[in-house]
Amino acid sequence: MSGLLVLCSTMIVWGATAGKYCTEQVLNIESFPGDSITIPCGFVYPRSINPVSEVEIAWRAGPHHYCGSEIYNKTRNYTAPKYQGRLSVIGDPQTGNVALTLVNVTAADEVKYCCRILLRLPDGTTRQWQSSNGTKLTIRGPSDMIVHQPPLIPALAGDAVTIPCHFSTNDKVGKMSMSSVQWGYGRYSACGTVIYNSTTGFQGNNLEGQISLAGLASIQIHQVKPSNSGWYCCKLQVNGDGKFYSRERNIGTHLVIKDRTSELNIRQPGEVTFSSSASISCSFSLLQDNVPLWIKVYWMFGNTNEGFAYHPDSELIHPRYRGKTRLVGQSDLFLEQVYGMDNTTFYCRVAMRLCKATDPYRVDILIEEGAGTLLRVHDVSSDWILYAIITVRCVLICIIIPCGILGYVKLRGQIHKNSHLKRGKQDRFVHH
Repeated sequence: MSGLLVLCSTMIVWGATAGKYCTEQVLNIESFPGDSITIPCGFVYPRSINPVSEVEIAWRAGPHHYCGSEIYNKTRNYTAPKYQGRLSVIGDPQTGNVALTLVNVTAADEVKYCCRILLRLPDGTTRQWQSSNGTKLTIRGPSDMIVHQPPLIPALAGDAVTIPCHFSTNDKVGKMSMSSVQWGYGRYSACGTVIYNSTTGFQGNNLEGQISLAGLASIQIHQVKPSNSGWYCCKLQVNGDGKFYSRERNIGTHLVIKDRTSELNIRQPGEVTFSSSASISCSFSLLQDNVPLWIKVYWMFGNTNEGFAYHPDSELIHPRYRGKTRLVGQSDLFLEQVYGMDNTTFYCRVAMRLCKATDPYRVDILIEEGAGTLLRVHDVSSDWILYAIITVRCVLICIIIPCGILGYVKLRGQIHKNSHLKRGKQDRFVHH
């Protein structure tokens, strides 16, 4: 249960209250000494408490749950001495999205950072809540390696899901080569079970035959099921300029797989026809009693599990569509050119991050897909051929008809002239 403390006119909600108050922060950020880092914080609260007089943001830092001591409070104009001149908070609290930026990080900054929200209401009361887990900052050594993975990937049952994995070093290394790639899995953020090893070809956790390497280190899991939901961590061994680097991501990618539902009532046309570029509309309904932390729109193509025609991360867009698609408005798909796309079906997919109604400390994902829009490509070249044929015929007709009339008139004149000559000769013959 969420901790609930009512003191005078203040309500403090630790983490969230079921389906009402919640926050979202990435669980882990890794950095090198001297770098700048940004920790985003998203939050929502019930529509029923509007209007809100003021939204205030504070940040806490510490090694434990709820992050310990306050390090920033705008209302009190307070910044902890340790962070003076290095800390700033960006974003508009009214939109539910803010971020803490910390420059010139050191090993001493390696703690958890928690975002706390305070609402001031017109009746003088306040509401407070914060992230319970916060964001753990990990500082790697100056000659170490950092493994990069996205924090969250939502997917539908049956998808082929690609989980990206990249790396960076603080050293300026000329040429690097991958020695081995290993992936681990866990029901929670720790990935204790090995599911893939590039050196031995091992595939485990009942994923035999479903995993393949995508690029240097990313993996693709085919025909995913809700039971495949969990955390996936990438471990790399890399050689470069005579040095050996080895690193595993502490907290990997949270893969959330959902069965297909229809709560969002996604609407898109059944069929459209275009000749050059195309725009396919998509609309959906928001849930009445749950404000989303964020909404993301994707577009799939062909077989509903074939790949992304559009994705916010361009790396995950299918090569056929990379650089050729974008969103128009919130959710409409724009195709810059449609050559070769005739009879292709495009599916609008919507994902929402929501307060989890049954668990006050967690957030959940709702992801759905539309019925699809069939794109018919109208071949303009065939129209030009038709127009050319019609034009030539018209020109020929315009030439032939006047020539025919002129020839007919000339022929009539010649006949008339010959008739007069013949009649004249007959008259002279009779006279003689």
